[in-house]
Amino acid sequence: MDTSGSTASSCSLPSYTRSCSSCRLRKVKCDRQQPCVNCTRAGTECVYPPGRGRAPKRSRNALNAQLSERLSKLENIIRSLETESAAVSPHNHDAKARDIDSNPSVEQRLGRLLIDDTRSYYVSNVMWANLGDEIAELRDLLHEPDMEEDQDGIADGSVPARPMPSGSNAAILGFRALAHSLCPYHPPLAQSVNLLEIFKENVAPMVRIFHMPTLIRSHWDAIASLGSLDRNIEALLFAIYYAAVISMDPEQCESTLGVSKAHASEMYLFAVEQALARADLLNTQSLTLMQAAVLFLFALRNEDDSRTVWSLTSLVFHIAQAMGLHRDGIVFGLRPMETELRRRLWWHICLLDARSSEYHGCEPIVRQSSFDTKLPLNIEDSDLSADMIEPPGERNGATGMYFCLIRCEVMRALWNISFVAPNMEAPGYSRGSDRLPLKEREAIVQNLQDRLENQYLKHCDTSKPFFLASTFVARLMVARAWLIARYPLGDKEYGAGLSVPMRDHLFLSSIEVLKLSSLVLTNEQISHWSWHSKTHIQWHAVAFVLSEICSRPRSADCDWAWEYVNTVYDNWKMKESGRKGTLWRPIKRLMAKAQYVRHMQKVNSEGQWDQGNQTGVSSAVISLDMQNGPGAITYPGAVPPDQAYTAASEGLPSDLLMEPLDLFGEFFPGDPLLGGSVEESNDIFEAILHLDDASRIPGWLTPE
Repeated sequence: MDTSGSTASSCSLPSYTRSCSSCRLRKVKCDRQQPCVNCTRAGTECVYPPGRGRAPKRSRNALNAQLSERLSKLENIIRSLETESAAVSPHNHDAKARDIDSNPSVEQRLGRLLIDDTRSYYVSNVMWANLGDEIAELRDLLHEPDMEEDQDGIADGSVPARPMPSGSNAAILGFRALAHSLCPYHPPLAQSVNLLEIFKENVAPMVRIFHMPTLIRSHWDAIASLGSLDRNIEALLFAIYYAAVISMDPEQCESTLGVSKAHASEMYLFAVEQALARADLLNTQSLTLMQAAVLFLFALRNEDDSRTVWSLTSLVFHIAQAMGLHRDGIVFGLRPMETELRRRLWWHICLLDARSSEYHGCEPIVRQSSFDTKLPLNIEDSDLSADMIEPPGERNGATGMYFCLIRCEVMRALWNISFVAPNMEAPGYSRGSDRLPLKEREAIVQNLQDRLENQYLKHCDTSKPFFLASTFVARLMVARAWLIARYPLGDKEYGAGLSVPMRDHLFLSSIEVLKLSSLVLTNEQISHWSWHSKTHIQWHAVAFVLSEICSRPRSADCDWAWEYVNTVYDNWKMKESGRKGTLWRPIKRLMAKAQYVRHMQKVNSEGQWDQGNQTGVSSAVISLDMQNGPGAITYPGAVPPDQAYTAASEGLPSDLLMEPLDLFGEFFPGDPLLGGSVEESNDIFEAILHLDDASRIPGWLTPE
């Protein structure tokens, strides 16, 4: 027999480093030829798995040395944690916070931020992060699988399939099995492009959380490949469509989409909720998905003022913390563009929290001491690019960031005015007080006003709609800040101590707030942004003005105030099903009382004094007559306020006559800690229904 040929043939057969699939399954020794002996005998196909297989065996001495080194590191980390825990105190914590720039170890101070493409994950204590790393590496060293199949998954690089949205997402965002695919909800190409243009014009200037050149490119890439769309991008698309629909008036929506605004908003609301659930919002690390969620909440506030937005904002806030948005990206060495987008997103979350918390009469979640993310830069989007290494320099003049920056500046000032940590005792504070003294509050507002004037408003060209809107909003927010500083609505005892001149000043300040709010809502040049302004209701000014209208004689100032109240109230109104905010009910009650008082004043004042002689605060004379007390106010040509009110009050319901108007009780009814009565009388509504001229009763004053 010629063996040379067979030898040559066997040498040419390929040799494998791993057992074939059949031998591995049967757990028999494989000769690693093609085909192997066992498969040849069994008559089965011989298939070898890809990959190089098990790593070479490590020597036992080398393994022991590595284990000893890892254990030593673990012991050092644990000792460090014990030392750190023992050394922590409030004083030391404050000192570390103040020394943020001098400590060279960023990770030790701020934790660790893990970045992967568009995802991020934040670990607040780097010691625990290091401990986890060391344990994971120890596990790798100790893990010596006996079976080759234990290594196959690692060698193949297989990744477990992404699970469907969890039950928590389904419960919170209303995920439904019917929404297996959202393709039917995507608009046609022409409508998608139109909606993006409307978004750029109506929404993007008010909600500056995107780099618009990047967003536009992402939009075009997405609509060109809807069949293989990333879930995060899909959620962002639907958030853009929903926000664009919300920003349009009904006529524009009908002409653009061919359906009513109610139908379009309902459809895209469903789509964006399903998209957020499908993308697993509650467990996300994606900046894109967070942008979609924040944009969605800004738009949703226009339609629904129930607790939905407030509750979802708190969820988004904690998700943002888990992603490390509350830590400034520059200390972690992030690129300028990512740092800037994270800053914009974080500060808009703070804005959402501030407004939704106020809307429901609660303290905001965000505290200045809980984050170090800097304000966004005063730059244009064209100044940023993804490949930049150094951040761009800020511009000295006006930019598209002005509206956002002005709002953030005001919010920071109001944080300082409205909140002081409980139990803080320092010079200038009374025991048990949690509020800054009046002079300090006024100084904060004055500094804010000067800063806005010098840094922003002097650069605004009000012939351009965006800067006109920025100017209006800046002046409105400063006027509102003065009102909050001088008349804290949540302080029951404060209102009783106001002097007459101070009440007059606050009355005029409140009228100014309502006047500016009316301009923002009704000015034609900025009407395409009114969707955003309608959600910023000036509760403070309305409450004070209505309470003053109920207690002042009829005057030109009261007439103007009443007109402004009605203007802003009509513009603030939304569909009845969505008007569920905590402060709506007391405002409706105050409106009803003021309406009744004005009617009775008109009935009782006919023939008593000339309409032209009625004067108010603007023409009042501050008297120094010690008989009436210093600072007493007189009204030329009119009866004194108390007499005028008594004369005009004949026929008022008893609950308005027997007690002074309790503004605090109106806003916090039934709370034993805050004051107010649980029982509410409906007498006021009964009286309104029997007015002589029933045609003047607005529809919203009828009992619910």
